[in-house]
Amino acid sequence: INNVVANISLTPGQSSYQSSVSQLIAAHPDVIMTESDGGTAGTFFGELKSLGGLVPIIGTSATFTETAN
Repeated sequence: INNVVANISLTPGQSSYQSSVSQLIAAHPDVIMTESDGGTAGTFFGELKSLGGLVPIIGTSATFTETAN
């Protein structure tokens, strides 16, 4: 079954995305599809990782840059 469990918009350049991360974790996704700049992705996925919410991620090339590691 292919269901979108959350559609979360991020404002680039924020120092934290904790409320969005919490919303995503609460949705229990099987995979994350994203299109984001490297800095935003780095902050968002860093917070997601620290809260134990990492699942497989599919993203555009901009999502996975040196700053996203």
